Amino acid sequence: MLRGGGVLRVPVLEPVRVVTANIISTVLTELLPMIARSISDGGVVILSGILVEGRAEMLRVISAGGWSVLNEDAEELWWSVSITR
Repeated sequence: MLRGGGVLRVPVLEPVRVVTANIISTVLTELLPMIARSISDGGVVILSGILVEGRAEMLRVISAGGWSVLNEDAEELWWSVSITR
C-alpha cells in the first residue's frame, strides 16, 4: 500500500533481528517508530542514504527515540549509522 510521499508500507513479521534502510533522512525519521516496534531486543538497524550534513539532526532523532549508536561511517557526501535499542 502507498501513502503520502510515496512511502511503501509493508507488513512486517515481528520481531526481526536486522533492519536495513537506505532512504533519505526525512523518511528514516518517519519510519524509526515503526522500526522500533519491529526490531527484537538487541536487534540492529542499519540506516544509510543520509547526507553527511544531516548527521547531527539524525543523531538527535536517534537519541530521542531511545536508540544507541553502534557504528558510524561516512563516504564523501553520504553517512550511515548502525543503531540498537
